[in-house]
Amino acid sequence: MITEAFLHCKGIGPVKLEQLNNCGIKNWYDVLSKPSRIPFKDPLATDFINEVERSKNAFDRNDIPYLAKTFLPREQWRILGYFFDKASFFDIETSGLAYYDITTLIVCYHKGKLYEFAAGENLDDFLNLLDEIELLISFNGASFDVPRTLDTFHIPELPCPHINLRWLCYHGDYKGGLKSIANSMGFQRPPGLNNVDGGDAITLWNQWKYEKNYAARSLLIRYCHADVILLYLVAVHTLSKKGVSINPVSIEDLWALISHI
Repeated sequence: MITEAFLHCKGIGPVKLEQLNNCGIKNWYDVLSKPSRIPFKDPLATDFINEVERSKNAFDRNDIPYLAKTFLPREQWRILGYFFDKASFFDIETSGLAYYDITTLIVCYHKGKLYEFAAGENLDDFLNLLDEIELLISFNGASFDVPRTLDTFHIPELPCPHINLRWLCYHGDYKGGLKSIANSMGFQRPPGLNNVDGGDAITLWNQWKYEKNYAARSLLIRYCHADVILLYLVAVHTLSKKGVSINPVSIEDLWALISHI
């Protein structure tokens, strides 16, 4: 799976990938054990071998940050598939879309448990959880969730590698937002959450903050919990389409996690 990735190597595109396959070069081990079969001339051949060796060394030492930084977005499903048991899924809510609007809620599914961090309560505790996370997954997080998180906590970068599930879906022919993609895969949110959206999340936050409406707080948390669970389910489905076999948590057990909120 991971060791069959070549597109992250400089100068390797679909045409050269086909040339490699035609020469019997199917994975990193073929490159390193059969360098004479590589159908390229120097300096491309040498650069290719060196990058494969660096990638293999990173893989051997479970260096997820190197792999996540090096692999193209369309190839990062290989990383998620192999290291799925190390993946944590997160989503955030904000008080609006302007630069001065605050992060109101962060929810993270980590090692079989849902964690929520709310502004004015325990938001800063998310930094402690981040230190435990080995691979962070979001949907469109590179454009929104991650920059907002960095701004919220005044940190220069995440302490863990991040994969944007949006691009894994996009290159798997699933277009649109998380909810529409999940719906197309047959995943439905629990009753009472189907019609809640990001705009409602802002309203719910305001009702909680200014009116102390506990029902609004509960619905906001359940809404964000549901989106994180959808992240997990969409990731599993996307990987299954790639032929990746994993042992996921059942849908019933995942939805049961939010029943007590």
